[in-house]
Amino acid sequence: MSDDEPVYDDIPPGIPAPPPDPLWVCQRRAEYPDFKDYIDGLVKGDTAQMQAYIDECLAVKARYPKQDETQA
Repeated sequence: MSDDEPVYDDIPPGIPAPPPDPLWVCQRRAEYPDFKDYIDGLVKGDTAQMQAYIDECLAVKARYPKQDETQA
């Protein structure tokens, strides 16, 4: 188990743990830029910085598109 995976020690008996995330979710999570970059741009009023953040998020989504669960 990696450090990024949640630990479900506190789930009551008889309640199943949630299923693992699909691969595309894990890939996106690993590559999304830090949200603090967007917040920093927002606080400074730097629309170019905010747009750069949005553009990078869209690029990550394009690299790892959502897949139908039956295809995964």
